[in-house]
Amino acid sequence: MTRIIGIPINYVKRTRRNLSALQLLIMCELTGVTLRWIIYGEDGEINIQTKQEQELLTNIRAMDDKSRQALLDMARAIPPANKK
Repeated sequence: MTRIIGIPINYVKRTRRNLSALQLLIMCELTGVTLRWIIYGEDGEINIQTKQEQELLTNIRAMDDKSRQALLDMARAIPPANKK
C-alpha cells in the first residue's frame, strides 16, 4: 500500500504526523480503515477541530490558571444553544 501512494513504510512508522491530509485520506480509502485507526490504531471516528476551535484551545492553554478557571466558569454559566 505504501508503494501505491509513494510513501516508504519506514517513514509511515516513524512519523504519521508528517503525512499530508491527502496521503492519510488515500491510505484510508485504499485500506478501508478509518483515519482514527491509522493515527491511533483503534476503531472509531476522529473529530477534527475547526480553525476557531483550535484558536480557542491555543489561547486557553496560554492563559494562567486563574484566567482559565474564570473562562471555564463563564462557559458553564452559558446554556447550550440547543437547550431552551
